[in-house]
Amino acid sequence: MTEYTRGIPGVILRGRYTTRGHLNDQYQEVTIVGPGIPGRRPVTDDAPAVVVAETIPGHPVLRPAPTAKTKGWHWAASDAYVSPAGFGSDWKNLFGDYRPVALHDRHEG
Repeated sequence: MTEYTRGIPGVILRGRYTTRGHLNDQYQEVTIVGPGIPGRRPVTDDAPAVVVAETIPGHPVLRPAPTAKTKGWHWAASDAYVSPAGFGSDWKNLFGDYRPVALHDRHEG
């Protein structure tokens, strides 16, 4: 399991129903990390790492970066999204446009 320490910043946009005890309830920002993602900002305690995943091909979502504790966990939508927080060209290169991306941070199982 690769641990990334730098990525691009994103701001969490909460929906009507905040999931208690998960990223969208505890943080305002996240750091999007992974292969090919520029290391513009370090992962911090205030902006934890999330990774890009797909629910179906061509539909990206963001999920908490796996740790030894969460390896193998399944994540579900939580009515929250992540929007670009600076470095808009990196966001557009990664996702194809500037729209927010769904945050799947509700643990199931």
